[in-house]
Amino acid sequence: MNVIKILVVLAFVTLQGFAQKKDAYFLLDENSTEHIFSTGTGELTKERSLSDFSIIYLLSRNQYETHKNDLQKFEQKLKDLGRNPTREEFNQRPRLRSWDFKVISRKKIDISDCELKKLNLVDFNWLKYNSWTENNPNILFKDLYFLFKIKKDKYISYKVGRTLIAH
Repeated sequence: MNVIKILVVLAFVTLQGFAQKKDAYFLLDENSTEHIFSTGTGELTKERSLSDFSIIYLLSRNQYETHKNDLQKFEQKLKDLGRNPTREEFNQRPRLRSWDFKVISRKKIDISDCELKKLNLVDFNWLKYNSWTENNPNILFKDLYFLFKIKKDKYISYKVGRTLIAH
């Protein structure tokens, strides 16, 4: 009888633990000096914030700038040769590492600075180490949202899936 009570209490505590997971929020700042947020059509800006895109790419700004320079050198080399790249050359072009998040939904929201501070805000390092853990029973959040400020107290909220690629 005591064993049954213990099992029931353990099951209840376990279910409570799952129910208490909070949503995680990451602020997308288009003026960030550390990161670039991009879509399939270019950098995420206020003008593009409601465009129809399905993936948000998070990139290190330093790596992005280096990649852009390397890509320009690659393209210039091909121009100097006066031809299109072979398949092998194309596959050897510089590649850029990113964290890719599938956009599940998006909507405009009003949120004050006070309300924003109450959210479970996470930083880039947290995203890097926790957002890719697909099928992890110890996942630290319920849902993941990116918030992009469009004007005072107005944001676009993107509900995103876990990153598609772990780097």
